[in-house]
Amino acid sequence: MEDTAAIARGKQNVRILYDIMKIQSIFGSLNKVGLDVRKEVEHWWLQAVKDLDSAHKNLNMEEYHLTAFLCQQSVEKALKALYMHRLKESPGTTHSLIFLGQKTGIPKEYHNGLRRLSPDFVITRYPDAAQAVPHELYDEKIAAERIEIARKVIEWVSQELKK
Repeated sequence: MEDTAAIARGKQNVRILYDIMKIQSIFGSLNKVGLDVRKEVEHWWLQAVKDLDSAHKNLNMEEYHLTAFLCQQSVEKALKALYMHRLKESPGTTHSLIFLGQKTGIPKEYHNGLRRLSPDFVITRYPDAAQAVPHELYDEKIAAERIEIARKVIEWVSQELKK
């Protein structure tokens, strides 16, 4: 049974890595069509993609709390990149995915996912905020759900950055 689960995770790894490679190619495409993409936006975007990749690696290592944290970070950085791309200003030091989502015009279908990811910024790291040991609060199912939420948001942001 463990071999079957490992094979399934391996197949999912390949799919996610392929998705990440497609996402990373966006800036090459934007630059080819002559769009003015600020370096800061590109940096936020590339780190968002890397954080999603790292989240997946932590899922495979069964570090589920880190997976959740990195998913939150990935979405935050992607939304900040889009915020700066659209509004031509910094969003400041906010960590609110809801605020960033509203300002970037993310469709309502993503709001529930943003609400699920938002607390992971703190709860995954601080026992006093979690009222428990953070790593004990997360399991494979929760971590996989967080990756799926982050992947969907990242895909949406990638499409929006092309506009």
